Amino acid sequence: MGQLLDTVADIKRLTNRDLRVLRVLSTLYDSRTLHAREVLDDINDRYGLAVQPPISRSVPFAEAPAAGRSVLSTARGCVVRWPTASSMGSAMPASFRGEDGDKS
Repeated sequence: MGQLLDTVADIKRLTNRDLRVLRVLSTLYDSRTLHAREVLDDINDRYGLAVQPPISRSVPFAEAPAAGRSVLSTARGCVVRWPTASSMGSAMPASFRGEDGDKS
């Protein structure tokens, strides 16, 4: 996480001063391990970043590249729920929520 935030700082310095990390999305998450749960708690405590519900480790996800297919074609019947503006709440920039006052 520290390396990611260092990279974000470099990008802000070099190209995009307005770049911000809004939330963290953990992938390949295994809720059966204490370590995985502690890491998510630590991200919130140490960095003050909101953590989206994690995407669990799954067999179709792991097998898709070996089969030469996308995870979407491998995991037929799975439901993917993308975050929405309402689920992100105040972490979503006002301009994304249509609250920036710009009518153009």
